[in-house]
Amino acid sequence: MEKYQNEALSFEERARDMVEHMTVEECASQMLFEAAKVDHVGIQAYNWWNEALHGVARCGMATVFPQAIGMASSFDPELLHEVAEVISTEGRAKYNMYQKYEDYGIYKGITFWSPNVNIFRDPRWGRGQETYGEDPYLTSRLGVEFVKGLQGDDPRYLKAAACAKHFAVHSGPEKLRHEFNAEVSGQDLEETYLPAFKKLVDCGVEGFMATTTPPPLSRHGIPVDWEEKPWQSCSPANTAPLAACLSLSTTMKTACPPLPIIPWTGVPINSSGKTRCSPLALVSLTPSLPIPI
Repeated sequence: MEKYQNEALSFEERARDMVEHMTVEECASQMLFEAAKVDHVGIQAYNWWNEALHGVARCGMATVFPQAIGMASSFDPELLHEVAEVISTEGRAKYNMYQKYEDYGIYKGITFWSPNVNIFRDPRWGRGQETYGEDPYLTSRLGVEFVKGLQGDDPRYLKAAACAKHFAVHSGPEKLRHEFNAEVSGQDLEETYLPAFKKLVDCGVEGFMATTTPPPLSRHGIPVDWEEKPWQSCSPANTAPLAACLSLSTTMKTACPPLPIIPWTGVPINSSGKTRCSPLALVSLTPSLPIPI
């Protein structure tokens, strides 16, 4: 029996051993949101894209709750927790059914790109209904409870995986999101746009999605110094080509370029572009990086 087949070992040990049995090409195939099947190590095809802002979306029948902005109007964190629990239960049931019939298509996994904890300040954005409004404190409270409800409280397994988006100043205009820089003051960045993301990190959110309209973070006191403070480094640019997601429930404590890193934690960011990357695959591709899992 290979180590990766031994269920008595930790996920980290098994994943490391699995990567060692894979070729560079096979590792690279896991870097897309539509990850390929790798038969000889038992990796099934998986599509990381699913949505659950106010119910399991885009794939069959599901309970439809009010839009996030409507639920936020309740000012009730416990309600958001209960809503997320229902969503994860339905999402897990759908996932089990699709697995039974070997259906591995888009919107059929349990990695949900929710919640959206961006701050809604301008109705011209066009996606304000996805958010919890304009208040950083309320957004933080509701986002934390949504994540906890979605991911569950089992000490070993996730019921589903939440994803905090879009890090960090992502408030439109939507049609220009791939073109313009979101210019905000350092004070506004710290007091308005970052607090909710910090709270979601603290509560253990499984993934991050980077904005495609990045603010110039390095100009506002968030270090980009890989040598002195690697645990606080954050890429100030659109980092889609090598963005990393926490696809194997792993937390990387240190990192080196070109991985974009979330401040406060050192964990990699899940890009909002079309690349989705396993940290362990990156370790395989670049074995010299000092990245303990």
